[in-house]
Amino acid sequence: MLLKVETVEEIGRFKSLKHQAPHFGSLTAIFARNGLGKSTVCSVIRSAAEQDARLISARKRLGADKEPSAHLQWHTHGAVTYSVGKWNSCPGPVHVFDGEFVRRNLHVGESVTRDNKRSLIPIVLGEEGVKLADKISQLDIEQRDLLSRISSIEKIIRRTCPVVTDIKAFAQKNAPDNIDQIIDRAKKSLELAKNAVAVKLKQVPTLLPTPDIDDIQALLAETIESLSERAGNVLDEHIKAHAMEPHGTRWIKFGVEHMQGNRCPFCTQDTANVDVVSLFKGYFSEEYSALLKKVDTACDFFKEVYGSHGENLDRFVAKTSLDLKFWSTVCDLGDLPTLPPEDLEAIRQSIIALEIRLDAKKAGPLTSFVISDLAEVVGSFAKLQRYQDQISSCVEIISAARSNVADFDVKRAQELLDKNDALRLKNSPPLSTEIADWTACVARRSAIETEKKAAQDALRSYTNSTIGQKQKLINDLLEIFGARFKISQTKTNFIGREANVHFCISIGEHHVDAGERQEDKPCFTTVLSAGDKSTLAFSFFLLQVRESISFSDSTIILDDPFSSQDLDRQWETTSQIRALARDACQVIVLSHDPRFLALIEKNSRGQCSSFQINCTEEGRGSISSWNSADELKDLYVRQAERIREYARCGQFLQNVTVESLVKDLRPFLEDYMRARFPGRFAPLIMLDEMTNQVEAVGSNDPLYSKISDLRSLNEFSRDHMHGGAALPNPAALRAQCRKVASIIGAY
Repeated sequence: MLLKVETVEEIGRFKSLKHQAPHFGSLTAIFARNGLGKSTVCSVIRSAAEQDARLISARKRLGADKEPSAHLQWHTHGAVTYSVGKWNSCPGPVHVFDGEFVRRNLHVGESVTRDNKRSLIPIVLGEEGVKLADKISQLDIEQRDLLSRISSIEKIIRRTCPVVTDIKAFAQKNAPDNIDQIIDRAKKSLELAKNAVAVKLKQVPTLLPTPDIDDIQALLAETIESLSERAGNVLDEHIKAHAMEPHGTRWIKFGVEHMQGNRCPFCTQDTANVDVVSLFKGYFSEEYSALLKKVDTACDFFKEVYGSHGENLDRFVAKTSLDLKFWSTVCDLGDLPTLPPEDLEAIRQSIIALEIRLDAKKAGPLTSFVISDLAEVVGSFAKLQRYQDQISSCVEIISAARSNVADFDVKRAQELLDKNDALRLKNSPPLSTEIADWTACVARRSAIETEKKAAQDALRSYTNSTIGQKQKLINDLLEIFGARFKISQTKTNFIGREANVHFCISIGEHHVDAGERQEDKPCFTTVLSAGDKSTLAFSFFLLQVRESISFSDSTIILDDPFSSQDLDRQWETTSQIRALARDACQVIVLSHDPRFLALIEKNSRGQCSSFQINCTEEGRGSISSWNSADELKDLYVRQAERIREYARCGQFLQNVTVESLVKDLRPFLEDYMRARFPGRFAPLIMLDEMTNQVEAVGSNDPLYSKISDLRSLNEFSRDHMHGGAALPNPAALRAQCRKVASIIGAY
């Protein structure tokens, strides 16, 4: 129970508000004229109950020189204070009916919004329905969060691996163990595709011919048995004597082969009787010429293939290495052939050794030579052969690639490389972490969809079993209030993802959806008056309060609950308020209408305590004791003055407007007629019925002569008492004020 609003500072229009009266009671009426702080006090209490500091922040006093604060005194919770942006504790169950309740739960402006329909869940379905709806809402929030997270992860994955289009398939696919080799081959395929023209023009590596060591060894050892040893000795002595080394033998052979007859090809002398010439002719036979040719061929081979001292070998190895390096970028050649420096040097020395022996054989064709380091030479050339065998294997791969180069597509090769590279990245952070997170999120999203469907089915089932009863309770209240409409077709749905309550307004056989404003057909805006909307909102509130588990312990705050209601509905509203006060812990009613508060006091058997909120222009406010009877007397006099002044000279008194004055006419006349004829008119009848009773009496009634004016005033003022009607023309209003002045006479 709220005992006091001890202080309120820098909130609403209050610079400061102080409680200067006894404690509030179990049924409390608080009077305050419009604009003096009723809504501010309600917002402060709601903020404490909901622990929502925003309700205070939104009402911080304009021009405040310090931060807002509030101090409420509760019976069971002691001091509940607001300071530095937060409340120190919650006062317990509090239900507040005010403009905020209507905005949240029924309609915003002239439309029943989707948010309103969501907020009706706790009102229409009660706390069990709230639990089911909350579960759906929580699952929906988690689902949206997951969708957001999944979307973020997918953006990361696609940014890292643009080639990935199907993330689910990508997440499920495992990278093979040899992914690095696959990527290397893919890179080579891409390079092959990119360099198609160069590949076609590029020559494959060539092999270096290798000598047959056995043939060379046989050639070095070869001699001619038919030539005499003496001829050879004479030839040697002749060459030495004439200093013809090292090519003397060949020079003499050349001369013998070019003799014509017996004449010397050099000096043309007759050599028929020269013994040494005859000896040389026999020496340089055809068999000898063949031997020399074989030796020349072997020497020429070495010179052409290996160069002087094996210099071509270095060029061959360097060029082959360069060629294979290029081809390795477009072909999968594996480990490239290599020739270690020590092997290269050994081969070079073997080439030089064979070259030296062949040169010696060339100088002495009939001399037999041997290869002293044969094993080393054979081993060296075996290494060269193995090196070239490896080159041959590469050449086969290169030749196949060259023949298939037309089949390679750069785009397809790039895509294949990118896909395999994505698989490689997938196995390592941070992408592996993102994939794992994505997989977990997708799995949870699937589970949520199942859970959410089950929760929705449970809510529908619960709704089907309870909604009819809740709808009947609302309609019973509407009937008690004398409303000429009902709600129908109440149901829950999940339009807009979250659970919400849908209902129709039924008038006779017609059903109008309670929803957004429609410009071209009947809707919530047009089928209900302001009083009807107020009655519907209050009925929903009463259902919520009475269905609350904590109802008996609750404090109920009502801010002008009769807005735009006629007298009959006001009386029923006061009856419902007194009933609430009997069952709840406390009911506090705030209103600007003293008549309404007087109706609450009536029949409360003295249990209603009354207070008034005042506030100066400077923002100094107070809560003090108040008496409705005294206020009504004062109000009656003020209304008379306002009406007489406008009737007399067409001028408004201070703070009077067309809207406020037209609303004065009807209640003033009703009070006047009750005061003039005490006990004649029942408390709840209004001007229309009063006029009917006067007319029924006829000419004997003192007011009968004014029956036309009473009818006119009744019709003129009726629409303005319920709100929503256009403001009257000032001239028409003045004419009606003159009729009132004529009825009541001078005083």
